[in-house]
Amino acid sequence: MRLWDPTEPRALWRLGRDWGGYPDLEWTPAIFPDRVQALTGHLSLLFYEQLSSFDTARFLIRIETLMRARREPSHPSVSLGFGYFDGAYRVPDGRVRLPADGEPFRGRHYVAAVDSDDQDEIAFVNTWGQRWGNNGYGAISREYFEAHVDAVLTRWSAVAGMSPDMLECLERAETQKLPQPDQFPHCWPTPNSNFWTDEILFRDVRHQLVTWNVMSIATGRVVHIYEVRNPLRIIGRAHLFFGADDTATLRELFVFPKFRRRGYGSLLEESPPTVPFRHRFDVSRCGYTRATHVSGYVRQPRVSRRRGATPGPTSR
Repeated sequence: MRLWDPTEPRALWRLGRDWGGYPDLEWTPAIFPDRVQALTGHLSLLFYEQLSSFDTARFLIRIETLMRARREPSHPSVSLGFGYFDGAYRVPDGRVRLPADGEPFRGRHYVAAVDSDDQDEIAFVNTWGQRWGNNGYGAISREYFEAHVDAVLTRWSAVAGMSPDMLECLERAETQKLPQPDQFPHCWPTPNSNFWTDEILFRDVRHQLVTWNVMSIATGRVVHIYEVRNPLRIIGRAHLFFGADDTATLRELFVFPKFRRRGYGSLLEESPPTVPFRHRFDVSRCGYTRATHVSGYVRQPRVSRRRGATPGPTSR
């Protein structure tokens, strides 16, 4: 289902803002376009999450470059949202520099990150035309990232990529023989087999409850994504993140605007998934990043759910 013109760069953003329920916002939260693409099925089985680490973002950008070169159907992508200042309009080399004292703040911006050879910067494609920066390309330093980046999002099609199946690939003896930087790209194309479909009756109408597992890059643990669908479209979805103990946190809950206030948000909240294992992935072992995580692999003793961040009233 295509509800926006892909040739018009701002069309997806406008639709995301409208669906978010806050059409008058000066700044559109960066997650809104991902929600639109997920619920319209524009990208098959799209998973998206927020990151915070500079090194993890750079690591995924490098994986995207490698997967695209191999023409893999699933590859991660990274986008950045940041505040910018007056000096950002005058950067011949595209490198956005830290603001000087008293430099006017001009707003917030959102860009698609691309690969760079400099380990201490993240390059990006700007939307201000080729006359800006280095033929339309720019870069932000690690220092600028820490000070002014307020949103880092990654997304990929869950047909492959980070999943329990990929983790098993990483743990195989033949994978361990590869050089460390080659292990993660080698296993990324592993098909994800963690999918389930159930028939449910809701409001006297038959629906599908589609569930699948991925591994969160941010936490290194299992995430349950489950969607409610009718015969025509995806109605809503939820992301349940599992933590170090026996609890899970609902971090994403979004319902298609036409179906809000009909109980679908509550249905998604009350659909208890089962997770036979809880995995832990250490992204720092891949050789691209200095991010630190605790590694391990443990059984899931039981699952109890607690409410995470409260979705806005229009997300129900």
